[in-house]
Amino acid sequence: MRIRKIILLLAAVFIYMHLSARVYNYTMRDGLASNTVDYIEQDSEGFLYFCTDGGLSIFDGTSFQTYDYPKNVSLFSNKVSSIVEVDSMHLLIASEDKGLFLFDKLLGEISTVPNSEILQVTSLFKDSSGRIWIGSKNGQIGYIDNFLYFLQGREKIEYKAVSYTHLTL
Repeated sequence: MRIRKIILLLAAVFIYMHLSARVYNYTMRDGLASNTVDYIEQDSEGFLYFCTDGGLSIFDGTSFQTYDYPKNVSLFSNKVSSIVEVDSMHLLIASEDKGLFLFDKLLGEISTVPNSEILQVTSLFKDSSGRIWIGSKNGQIGYIDNFLYFLQGREKIEYKAVSYTHLTL
């Protein structure tokens, strides 16, 4: 008898959760750059950034704004693979074929990061010390110690490669 009550209670909770959950499905018809999303990031203001094989889409909770080539010539590539917030006004964007780019949130503009050594960037990560880690298609891993120096007028980023040994068992 007790097991039956527990099962009924669990079933009631499951049905309630199922009926109260709202699922939204956004597609290209809603303004998303592509139906294939490779990476999603949320910035400190709550905006969602969707990295797709059709460009970069920014969602404000209501609608999408898309940056893609050739509509926005300043955007490098439609193969956007990763994104990380550098500071409250800038995002670093990775592409799988043309390297790193900088998004100025205030101006809504994307520009090339000059002298970026890695072209096939697959992933970005900002650690707690502000160091930005970069992973590439060819297995190269590196980091930029302080990207904010670049934002203050330096002409090129200082990329440091990390060497490692891959052990095979």
